[in-house]
Amino acid sequence: MAAVTVIDGYNFLHYHPTTKQMMKFDQVDQARAMLHKLLAAYAEEQQQEFRVVYDATTVSASDNRRPAGFHGSINRIHSWTWRD
Repeated sequence: MAAVTVIDGYNFLHYHPTTKQMMKFDQVDQARAMLHKLLAAYAEEQQQEFRVVYDATTVSASDNRRPAGFHGSINRIHSWTWRD
């Protein structure tokens, strides 16, 4: 079985310089989209599988559709998986 790297989405969003700025201006959807784009490119380059989990119950995206290229279900804990 291949290893899966799990990433705490909100911790990442508040850490990465670009997404951190977005979060300061309450641009949660845009910050998530940026994270998804970065991880999708990195997953393809590294041939790895990543799962990002958003576990905060006080913050929610205005759009609960699954991002393109992601697999998984959306529930109270939002999570998406990148696969090669």
